Amino acid sequence: MKWCLKQANRFRSALTQSTLALTVFVASSATYAQAPITLEFAIEPNYSQEQMQEVYRPFLSYLEKSTGYKFKLITFRNYNSYWQEMREKRGWDLTFDEAHFTDYRIERMEFEPLVRTLEPGTYVLASGDDLGAGNTTALLAERITTMSAPSLGYALLLEYFPNPMQQPDIRTNAASWLDSVDAVFAEESRATMVPASVAAAYPNLYEIVRSREFSGPAISASSKVSPEVKAKITEALLKMHEDQDAFAALNELRISQFVKATALEYQGSGKVLKNFYGYGL
Repeated sequence: MKWCLKQANRFRSALTQSTLALTVFVASSATYAQAPITLEFAIEPNYSQEQMQEVYRPFLSYLEKSTGYKFKLITFRNYNSYWQEMREKRGWDLTFDEAHFTDYRIERMEFEPLVRTLEPGTYVLASGDDLGAGNTTALLAERITTMSAPSLGYALLLEYFPNPMQQPDIRTNAASWLDSVDAVFAEESRATMVPASVAAAYPNLYEIVRSREFSGPAISASSKVSPEVKAKITEALLKMHEDQDAFAALNELRISQFVKATALEYQGSGKVLKNFYGYGL
């Protein structure tokens, strides 16, 4: 009789422990299942790393609120380090790039463009002096400030000076496009190459040349991001301009709204990278 009671107690104890373990497992599984998805969002370095956190935080906050996902902002010191890590095929989930980088990712990294800015990607070579429209020869041996290679501004600037014996003095120490303009007004440079949207904010800048037009900067997703997640992010971005609070975040980035993007819109844009190290690797 005692042996039977002892065995029954052992059985009840084992059953209690198993039930407790199962409860903990189920609770843990539920917590894990409810944990928000975290996506790495790499953005080309058009500001300093410190400024990037400040400028893009409202933008990412809107996405987090609209989708329920978490977004980790990935920043870079300059365009050279960005280009290097891009060529090494870092596994970021989302990117926000100008047309040349977008095309490169589509062709070589199987990224899918989700949305693009309504505004096209256009650059302006401008000066604080009225040098005359199209007069790029006035800048030979003169200092021009822009963002570092291989930013789209730098790549397009090189096209205006194809003769290696007749070149301007190109400086790329600006931490942002705004810093590049400031260098002109501080008389540290004779001219600057900046996005048209930036140049438009300075009526005392004189336009010398306007670049050809590219499709606007695009937000693209890696092939490892599920279709469901892509769709939810796309929907949120397409509606962003309708949100009164989010509109301020767009305005900070000089974007009126996002529209749907296709790979075809960027086809061939990556060719401007062919003169930079690593393109053919």
